[in-house]
Amino acid sequence: MGSVINCTHCVMIAILSQHNKYIGVPPLDSEAMELSRKFVEERTCPGWRNGVFAADSSAIPLFQKPGYFGETFYDRKSTYSMNFQAVVMVHNLRIVDYGLGHPGSVHNAHAFLGTRIVQNPEGMIPEEHWIWADSAYPTQTWCVVPFKATRLAGISQSRNIYNKYLSKVMRTGISS
Repeated sequence: MGSVINCTHCVMIAILSQHNKYIGVPPLDSEAMELSRKFVEERTCPGWRNGVFAADSSAIPLFQKPGYFGETFYDRKSTYSMNFQAVVMVHNLRIVDYGLGHPGSVHNAHAFLGTRIVQNPEGMIPEEHWIWADSAYPTQTWCVVPFKATRLAGISQSRNIYNKYLSKVMRTGISS
């Protein structure tokens, strides 16, 4: 048991030593940012080219019910899981920020609050740029989500068109 823990410890140190080299928002004038802008513009319109990031989450299944606070990890799909939030560049899915560790029962919008990009959007998201996300996420000036249909009125044609183009970014980017 001791050698497994020591090996795990060494592997985690090696991985974490490379964290800042691979995880983070690229400079505004970088090739990665320009490629992401072009990717969005080709799939939508010139006015949306600065939507270079996308956010989504995934449940990471756990082998068994955790010993501490186990019921909080029981998710809507009747499994024990952890929530993994990722904010990525839409053109290549490079992770720029993430949140890991919330129980599977936690709503995406709440788990999203645990990411650095939400806690400091002005410091991480370049001016006049934003994140695309699905309707589970909060609407902010830096987080753009689709329109939701109302129970009484449904959704207008113009909002439906907007959602269609938004889905082209999400479907070809993060949801591939």
